[in-house]
Amino acid sequence: MQKTGFYFTSIIYLVVVTSTILLFSCNKGSNSAPAVISPATSEFTLRDTLKIESQYQNGPFSDLYKRYNGKLYSVNSSNKVGFSVQRSGINSVFSFYDSSITNLRPSISIILNNTTFETLAAQYALTNSTILNIRDGQTFIDGSSAISTQTNVVSGILKIRYNNILKTVTGEINQLKFTLGYFTPEDIPPLSRSSNGILIEHGGSTRTVSLKFADVKLE
Repeated sequence: MQKTGFYFTSIIYLVVVTSTILLFSCNKGSNSAPAVISPATSEFTLRDTLKIESQYQNGPFSDLYKRYNGKLYSVNSSNKVGFSVQRSGINSVFSFYDSSITNLRPSISIILNNTTFETLAAQYALTNSTILNIRDGQTFIDGSSAISTQTNVVSGILKIRYNNILKTVTGEINQLKFTLGYFTPEDIPPLSRSSNGILIEHGGSTRTVSLKFADVKLE
């Protein structure tokens, strides 16, 4: 009988201990539920305006003047932008591309020098090359691409806010304008595009990009 009593008491003790452990586990799980991150959202606009200097209206380059001067190209999209936001050495990099038109993907990278996401300013002038660099790119119908490692920025503002809990950024790029040396939808060989680009860029052609983004997750 003593052996049976000891066995019964041990069962009760085991049940109590097990229940306590389960209760503690449930409470711990409910208090440490992961934060919910919404999918990134975006509103993107792009406008290219091509200009050729009037001195080329007549003469050996008159055909290029007629072909490009005054040409416009525009893109508008909702939630078609892909993002890459990450730390790169001592810099923070905010990159994105628009995928709304197949094979014609514009891209931009903003490199914020000597900056962490925790120390971001609320607003940046995108013309300030001492604290940031901008690189732009464009893919074309034939699979080739144009990449500028030092974009000539005319104007633009970046507003950005970092959420340290969710590790996301939200903000907008307002009227980023920079020089342009190609006509995006044109289906011509890269070599011809490059040679024509000299006249296109020197004439004062520009690309203007605006972007609103929210809940973009850091990599």
